[in-house]
Amino acid sequence: MASPKTRLRADFPERLFPWLLVAACLVVFSASLAYPFLEGMDDNVYVTRNVGRLGWTAGNVRYWFTHSCVGCYLPLTMLSYMVDHAIWGLNSFGYHLQNLVWHVVAVLGVYACFLAFGMPRRVAFSVCLLFAVHPQRVESVVWISERKDVLCAACYWWSLHAYVRARDEGRCPVWAFVLFALALFAKSMAISLPIVLVFAEIHRSGRLSVRELLKRLWPFFALAVGIVPITVLSQSIPGDQTTFGRQLLVAAYNVLWYAGKTLCPTPLSPIYPKVSLSSGVVGAMAVTYAVLAAGVLFARRRWPRCVAYVVCPLALAYLASAAPILGFVPLGYIDHADRYSYIPSVFLWAGAAGLIVRWLRLPSKPMPAVRLWGRVGLATVAVLFAWLSILHAMAWRDIGALHQMAALHAPPNHFALGTLGDVQAARGDWRGVSETAERIEALDEPWMSAGHRIGNLNKAQSLRATALYRNGRAAEALPLFEAVMGRRDNTAFQVQIDLPVMLAMMADCYLRKGARNDVMRCYDELVAISSDSNYEGCFYRGVRAHYLNDYRTALRWFEEADRLTPGLAQVRSNIADCRNRLAEKARGQAE
Repeated sequence: MASPKTRLRADFPERLFPWLLVAACLVVFSASLAYPFLEGMDDNVYVTRNVGRLGWTAGNVRYWFTHSCVGCYLPLTMLSYMVDHAIWGLNSFGYHLQNLVWHVVAVLGVYACFLAFGMPRRVAFSVCLLFAVHPQRVESVVWISERKDVLCAACYWWSLHAYVRARDEGRCPVWAFVLFALALFAKSMAISLPIVLVFAEIHRSGRLSVRELLKRLWPFFALAVGIVPITVLSQSIPGDQTTFGRQLLVAAYNVLWYAGKTLCPTPLSPIYPKVSLSSGVVGAMAVTYAVLAAGVLFARRRWPRCVAYVVCPLALAYLASAAPILGFVPLGYIDHADRYSYIPSVFLWAGAAGLIVRWLRLPSKPMPAVRLWGRVGLATVAVLFAWLSILHAMAWRDIGALHQMAALHAPPNHFALGTLGDVQAARGDWRGVSETAERIEALDEPWMSAGHRIGNLNKAQSLRATALYRNGRAAEALPLFEAVMGRRDNTAFQVQIDLPVMLAMMADCYLRKGARNDVMRCYDELVAISSDSNYEGCFYRGVRAHYLNDYRTALRWFEEADRLTPGLAQVRSNIADCRNRLAEKARGQAE
């Protein structure tokens, strides 16, 4: 019998596994700690323009438990931003740090769950390492707005672990229930956990007793059912001009897409295009599902218990956890995203671990050389995944790099192309704006409706007109602006169209043309759609009054604009001009 010291020495490498997982996460994702907030990618909605709701007051806490944010009910996530704001203010470092911490906690939770289900430590560590550094984790970890993914997953996996421990020790799973509630308050995607617990019970007990399961799990199901109406009321389902039949096909496609990306995470994109369900794609899906069904039937005949109590529970847990994001409900301008795989992919990795364990336990043991090469292969894949994650994370260093990478995907996402054009315009890259406009106008995918095509045409022409205008070719830009405005009654008009900016440029084009009535029409509409409580509204009111030679009113509005956004050269110049004109007028009256 081995002495305690000998056993400790033998177990020493395995005791380091949790620390190695932590180290791997830090190595891969620590560079993101220096990344700024991504304005225009929800970071402004959650944090930078939401500071009034991030202060620690009873009113703010109550607000987040009774309101949604960006169409999601996630009070715990919002409270975590409040913690960041209390400590770091608007220093993005602290927000990225908390994202990374929750990812580490989630990874350790996955590792603990694998061990709780009897997986050998070395296999559990190897597979968990692949999950931890997988390129599909990048969005959830480095994007501040996706705090809800890592926070929800951390509570989700530790809830499953707490439930298994409580069942093994004959205790009431109180902590599992509390953690499940926290997971739901972080992101409602955790609603799948009660179903996963059912499959976990079936896997561990090797039998199915509906009565016992309901008796044991009814509090979890009751809480899950209770969160459904809150989630539905919080979400604004996008009117994406789609059909139910298409969404069913998208869901079937995404079941395979997420599994495929887990095994082979390339090519990657921060924003994927919508799925083009051509006859070839649908045919390939049908063949794939037929092959999978045939494989399950074959395996069921040879290994009936393994299929019934291992394969089926894992497959159904994967489907249950992925159901909210498969695309039954339209997801706006995307059909899938890497971040959505955070929880579902664990069940795929658990299946891969099961295959490794079964291979290692074959009656004819794998030769030492084969086992060695197996370890080398796993290590190589882990290094490759880590390297891909580091490269992919670099795309999230700023909004321009992110949309530039999204635009490289073939085909690109139409929304990402439009945003790239806006970023290029903000940077004065007018050649790039024109090239992006051509790409948007050329987009023509099978899923696009007439409304989508009109929206793309509007965006392309508005970008091209903006480039012409900024290059001093106002006469050429004006017809394009007018063409876009002529389609304003179409529901797709407002998509990515900055109407106030367009009206201001049109007013200047008409001014150069000497069309006074058209100038006033643009200014009147600018004032009508702009609030007098923000900079833009005050500035446009000042411009309108200045054009009418009402310099006193113009001065008042320009001074208010300067108060709201101080130091802008254009506003200061307008203030000086108004004062000079008022002084000249006063001198003229005195004379």
